Amino acid sequence: MVTTIAVGGLPVAWDHPRVTPPGEILPGRRQVLRTVAVAAAAAATTTVLAGCLPGDDEPEPPDPELLLRARVADEVRALAGRYAATVERFPGARAELATLGAEHEEHARALLPRHAARALASATAGATASR
Repeated sequence: MVTTIAVGGLPVAWDHPRVTPPGEILPGRRQVLRTVAVAAAAAATTTVLAGCLPGDDEPEPPDPELLLRARVADEVRALAGRYAATVERFPGARAELATLGAEHEEHARALLPRHAARALASATAGATASR
């Protein structure tokens, strides 16, 4: 059904049911473009500022001393493992080498206690996940 209305004294045909009904004023092209530009600028600003918000920082790297302790503890444990392998191969040296191996294991535990090992594991896991 075609309806004819007068807009500004001129007859205008209105025949689409989804078009603005008579009496309503549609925004102009410039207003639509201005709104789109403002929305795009707001979205861009929000995206840029989202990276600057507190709490989104990368996790702190693990303590360098803790990393050094972990490395030395690993080396000491490897040495204790070599003592154990030598004792298996030469059982006659068990008396001397077993004691040295046990001392090295105790030294490794003193270098990196369990709570420090857990802290190091969580810190390195967080740093690796953020990359």
